[in-house]
Amino acid sequence: MGFLVLSFTMVLTACGSQQQAESAGEGTAAVQPAASATPEDENTPGLPDPNWGFKQVLILALNTLPRDYEGLVGLMGDSFEVMIWYGNGEQMAPPDAVEALRSVFLPPENDNLAFFELYEIDADALFGGNPFLLYPVADDFLYSTGWGEDGRGEVLIYTGLKTDGMHYWQGILYASNGFAATGAPVADWVSLPEGICTDLRDSVSEALDGAEASLDNNVLFEDYVTGTSGTGCQILVTGTGVDFSGHMDVFEQLDVLLQQIGWTPDMTYRADGPTGTAGGYRRDSGLLLLTVMWEPAEEANCPQDQPISACNLDPDQMLYTITLSGAMQ
Repeated sequence: MGFLVLSFTMVLTACGSQQQAESAGEGTAAVQPAASATPEDENTPGLPDPNWGFKQVLILALNTLPRDYEGLVGLMGDSFEVMIWYGNGEQMAPPDAVEALRSVFLPPENDNLAFFELYEIDADALFGGNPFLLYPVADDFLYSTGWGEDGRGEVLIYTGLKTDGMHYWQGILYASNGFAATGAPVADWVSLPEGICTDLRDSVSEALDGAEASLDNNVLFEDYVTGTSGTGCQILVTGTGVDFSGHMDVFEQLDVLLQQIGWTPDMTYRADGPTGTAGGYRRDSGLLLLTVMWEPAEEANCPQDQPISACNLDPDQMLYTITLSGAMQ
């Protein structure tokens, strides 16, 4: 779903005008072995990309060792967005974002990052669509490989445009094992990345007022709409009516949570009944299946030939099972 040795600080100081920033970029085109020296605008082949100068400055900053991390702050706007492929996103103050880049996302001190313009890659295969549709507020993009401690990470870098016409680094979409590894269609369902499942577990627990949630990263995943199956991760929460006020209340709490972190409801999976509710959520090629069910405790002795509403249950006799299963294609 994340730069020749010259005084980058001086380049940043000189960035008081767009012309100077572009001049710095034009003088460093040789540091971009993976991209064409005469990039074309994606929508109008043959025309120069007007953002190329700023992107060359950014490439230079990321591939010049030792990296000028303070200088990277100067390339950002008022905030910086870090999005995790199949995960959460966070807005950071530029100094905090740079520290995250230094400690998590950028590789150790090497200059093995490669950068590509959109016209050089298959965006549909990597991201599931045109980045300009995924990020309509962005001004332009770079795809880059070689990120993360092991160098297997990939990022989609997106830039913005200030009201004064100056470009700035807006954020990254980061895929720890590469976009194709987690987003390209495959025959069977496979589990979401472990980190995504862990984040989901923690978010579910928090949304349910600290309820204990367990996580299994290797369970059978069954898409009951399409009849396909594979491997997925599963988050499990159990409790009683003392812990939860009703299955619809629990479902709505988790529905709000999942939509807040970027998962879109798929009403094909929605099912409701007197003792449970189920639903499905999609994000790119990922699918989450949520079920909130309860059943009477055995000692309640509910009559088998009558509706469950006819059984007079104490809250502690209502046994809840909340399951969130996740996989991707």
